[in-house]
Amino acid sequence: MKIQVAYRNIDKERRKPIDALLKELREALERLLSAFDQEAVHLHVALQKHGRRDLYRVALELKLPRKTLVAEEENEDPYSVLRKAFSELERLVKKYKSLLKNEPLWKRKTRRAQLHAALKEGRPAEDEQQRRQSYMALLRPHLDELYNFARREIAYLHATGELTADDIGPQELVDAALVRGYEQYTRRPSQLEIEHWMYQLMLEILTEEIARIRAEHDLALSTEEAPPPEPEETMDMRDAETFAFSHPEESIRLEDLIPKPDSVPPDEQAEQEELRLNVHRVLASLPRLWRQVLVLSDMQGLKADAVTEILGIDEERPSQIHACASELIRERLVELGLAESRGTVDTRGMISGAAGAVPLPAAVGDAIRERFS
Repeated sequence: MKIQVAYRNIDKERRKPIDALLKELREALERLLSAFDQEAVHLHVALQKHGRRDLYRVALELKLPRKTLVAEEENEDPYSVLRKAFSELERLVKKYKSLLKNEPLWKRKTRRAQLHAALKEGRPAEDEQQRRQSYMALLRPHLDELYNFARREIAYLHATGELTADDIGPQELVDAALVRGYEQYTRRPSQLEIEHWMYQLMLEILTEEIARIRAEHDLALSTEEAPPPEPEETMDMRDAETFAFSHPEESIRLEDLIPKPDSVPPDEQAEQEELRLNVHRVLASLPRLWRQVLVLSDMQGLKADAVTEILGIDEERPSQIHACASELIRERLVELGLAESRGTVDTRGMISGAAGAVPLPAAVGDAIRERFS
């Protein structure tokens, strides 16, 4: 979290103990904001003393992705006024985070149950079972790649604040895309490879999720009502089948996307990690369509016609977007001192090199394969 402190009518000696208290209060606030990209969080503290009275006033302004929170307090004691202001700011942060969660868990379970309904009702007929097995055979070689694509997209959306760990995780996204693909398989675009179609479905699901979150967030702000409490319930067999996808997932940080090369000197490895982290930060800051074009073309290595089909855009758009976005990345890396000049920056190579990968968790893979057996 970036912080800026402004004092007025307070001498330097009095500022030292105040700075110590601010450090303590800031650390507590950072823990509360750990799910947000700390580079995107800005806190401005303005503390002033009345010219003729022992009266202190503090104004806190916290800028988060898509939200600015303000807290003000006035008191005769500077330490008390700071504690009260930070306490109020923490209350506002908790309220904002609860609104971002949007939907209580019981609604999410209902939605997942509906999503899997076609696959849960009884033992499938032999021809249906064969269809499931054939579908899984097509997708099995691509599960790791689908999982990593989901991790990257969700990490970028966590960094921008459009999603949180309580909304949808990579495991749930892959699972939802597989089920949607199974239900819509007869309508699959013939020109798309099946793994490219899965990318398209995952992006569609994320777009729907973001739209739902924004709609419910706006509704919550307009009504100022908390969501209904989660009802008490015990896990039955249906819950057990989706348990692997129902527990809250950790927020995926951009740092988690960085590949960890072996047999590289520590100083060189640190330099590579810093560069790759900044590549991810710049990607996260781009307009969503721009980022998706770069990720699909440079990280996934897809040709322009596949990118066009996946994103549903005109044929000339990928090359135009790629050129503009690449130039912006070059400028950002030069500004950060990570490149000498724009002409020396190979954006395609940098983006490809920043694409770390992890295997699909074994338990999730087993659950998916069992569902389609």
